[in-house]
Amino acid sequence: MKKIKPIIMTSEELRYECFHIKSKSGESYRIIRNFTGENGISRYSLKLFELVKDGFGSFKYAEVSNFDKENASLNPDSKDGIRLALESFGKYLILTDSNGDELHLTGCSSGYLGTGPHATHEVLNKLGFKVPMRFIAAMKEFQLSHPDIDSHLNLELEKLDSKYL
Repeated sequence: MKKIKPIIMTSEELRYECFHIKSKSGESYRIIRNFTGENGISRYSLKLFELVKDGFGSFKYAEVSNFDKENASLNPDSKDGIRLALESFGKYLILTDSNGDELHLTGCSSGYLGTGPHATHEVLNKLGFKVPMRFIAAMKEFQLSHPDIDSHLNLELEKLDSKYL
């Protein structure tokens, strides 16, 4: 898949990128992400989240994961293929809403204690994911369903957090 060109959006506070994706199956969705020159900066990801969150449906899924380069090459319409076409490398927080639209927060990460994981914790808890900071710091990669979808998972996270307090 060739590189996908974004529409550059600006507000008084920051610039960000909006991609309109149409798969071969005819499905279309959008991806909003931090401006390329501001990748990996937590404060910009937090500002972007606050700026655009109301333009999304309910966020149902959250993940921090790397993409599979081999799958991206073999399946350009896959999520991995799209990330390759967006030139989105590295691990960062991706939120998916009820419409399939995605918010890519490149300054939100996991797997250590630092500003990136703290930003991830702040965003997820504002959205009601109820994820303990210990989980985010411990997990280099994760995929979560919102508690409205999978309440069992969040009960397990609460048990995990209380066990190590």
